[in-house]
Amino acid sequence: MSKRLNIKARQQRWHHSHSVLYLRHLGYRCIAQLSYSQMKRCGVGAVRLLICFMIGLYLTACTASNSPSNSPLNGSQVAINQPLAHSPTLPPYSATEAMKYHDQGDIAIMLSFSGGGTRAAAFSYGVLKALHQTIINTEHGPQRLLDEVDFISSVSGGSFTAAYYGLYGDKIFDDFESAFLYKDVGGDLFHTLFDPRLWFSSESRSAFAIDYFQDSLFHHATFADLQRTNGPTIILNATDLGSGVRFSFLQEYFDLLCSDLSHYPVADAVMASAAVPVMFSPVVLNNYPGCKPSNGFDLERQSVDPQIQRTIDGLRSYQNKQRRKYIHLVDGGISDNLGLLAIYDLVESSGGSEAFIDQVEVKPRSHMLIISVDASTEPYYQFEQSADEPSITDTLSAITDTQLHRYNDATKKVIWGNLLEWAELAEKEAGIATDPYFLHVTLKKIPHPTTRFDANTIPTDFTLDKNDVTLLVDEGERQLLNHPLYNQLLEQLND
Repeated sequence: MSKRLNIKARQQRWHHSHSVLYLRHLGYRCIAQLSYSQMKRCGVGAVRLLICFMIGLYLTACTASNSPSNSPLNGSQVAINQPLAHSPTLPPYSATEAMKYHDQGDIAIMLSFSGGGTRAAAFSYGVLKALHQTIINTEHGPQRLLDEVDFISSVSGGSFTAAYYGLYGDKIFDDFESAFLYKDVGGDLFHTLFDPRLWFSSESRSAFAIDYFQDSLFHHATFADLQRTNGPTIILNATDLGSGVRFSFLQEYFDLLCSDLSHYPVADAVMASAAVPVMFSPVVLNNYPGCKPSNGFDLERQSVDPQIQRTIDGLRSYQNKQRRKYIHLVDGGISDNLGLLAIYDLVESSGGSEAFIDQVEVKPRSHMLIISVDASTEPYYQFEQSADEPSITDTLSAITDTQLHRYNDATKKVIWGNLLEWAELAEKEAGIATDPYFLHVTLKKIPHPTTRFDANTIPTDFTLDKNDVTLLVDEGERQLLNHPLYNQLLEQLND
């Protein structure tokens, strides 16, 4: 078993890997400032990704084609695994349809999985393990709380866990650790991007990564396969590079593109959710003409909230088929690093809470629970140990950390406010008293200082030290099981 890195080494590894992987937020400006001596002190994952980045810059000089794989709504074009979508028993893969399907029981549960590479995937997997072992009393007898989960919304690294569970259910507890968490995925991707076929191929970097994840994880499954499972509805989220809005892989969004989501490969959606700009090329969708405007959104709504109005304007822009022929999707963490905004944006873009409740016509539950699994890290800055001027990379990383955490805090405030509003509406419209719960599982709240420091210095990478993976899984499981609000809810449910 490898020895635990000392504090200084962990600080250096986290710091430089963290700087490199903030391509997501800063572009390649950070990388351009790294000196050779700094690169020598980087963690293996950071150096590996830095080399991939440089190779990527070289490859972009060649002609790389992003081939859209989404089919039109009328099904006139041959799509990947087209026969899978021809079952008349399958409703659209949409949030509104899912709410009707999940309209049962006394509790509504939504999980959100943040970005953060394998760190996020392992942390969210630990939370699934905790829900798997939690038993509650229901009118149908004892039931696992995991089976009561209605939605899982995810971005970036968290999307690997969400999609895998959505497709395979409990099988995740048998083989996800070996298939992904403890696997040298970063090394495999590194060798993939160095494959000579890529140098002379017209395929994009993301296309090669998609092939890798197809073979190792998703095996050419489509959203029709996700629809056939009896588990929660999985909402994979990316960022529309052209408009800046968050794009969810739901039929409501594909309606705007006159496209059919059921044929679409899950691996492509996960790659779009995790496509760090420049490191990976965008995943591209065709914006087809020739269909009626979507009924899922009120695109004519005028909101006094500038954030909501910006989202509506971005969604309306898909109607301009000439200007926006192709939609380029990148890492979902850019527009929502917590993965919390999927349902919120859908509700607000549909006319607000009351209009949305009238539209879906579902019965409110007596308990509503949102669990936000946040794998973002608390920064440790070496420059605070010296009076010297911080380096450019130190400064850029600190600025980005500040922006990221302030945006995360604002998102949590908005979601909690809306959760209270939905509870009030449930009592007002249906006469059902609803108890809302919002739980935030985070690496920043680990009680033991050494463990907290170790967890917060784990880099954003696709290959982690095995001890770090174990720490993250155990901490996600432990933190939820010991959360005071979680245990308060369990007491109410088992009363």
